[in-house]
Amino acid sequence: MKKINKIFAVVLLLTGMVFTSCETAELDLLDDPNNLTLDKALLDRYLNAIELSFNNFMSNTNSRGAQVTRVNYMFGTQYEANYGAANQNTIWAQAYQQMFSDMAAAEPQAIALENNKHLGVMRILKAYTLITLVDMFGDVPNSQATQPIEFPAPVADPGADVYAAAIAMLDEGIAFLNQ
Repeated sequence: MKKINKIFAVVLLLTGMVFTSCETAELDLLDDPNNLTLDKALLDRYLNAIELSFNNFMSNTNSRGAQVTRVNYMFGTQYEANYGAANQNTIWAQAYQQMFSDMAAAEPQAIALENNKHLGVMRILKAYTLITLVDMFGDVPNSQATQPIEFPAPVADPGADVYAAAIAMLDEGIAFLNQ
């Protein structure tokens, strides 16, 4: 019995060495698949990321609005404790750092491919987001937004100007969808 156990252990060890010693991964990758560059980004994937960011943005803004109007529980009794500047960073980052940055990167690609449907969807989502930002915060950056090299600290445009630009953007998006 001891001899069978020793033989079984040796066979098991040799089998494990055979299966774990095989190289199963391509180690000579020149491009990191997890670090996409703008020249390899696909327009459809940009639009997917924009739509997911929009979903997260709307979920957060709806939740905040429901808490302020006491439809949802606010987790506290004081507005200052719940809605300070630091607590609004998530909404701000979802709009400007994620959604608007992806739109700025995807737009030249959509124009080059003459993909009017993608352009229309991006314009409509951006217009809706800008209107929501003005409703929540008042004056927000628009004309200098998503241009970090030229404007590292963009100034806020008046809410009425952002509304007018958003409505024009909405009409432009509808025109793109109708083409």
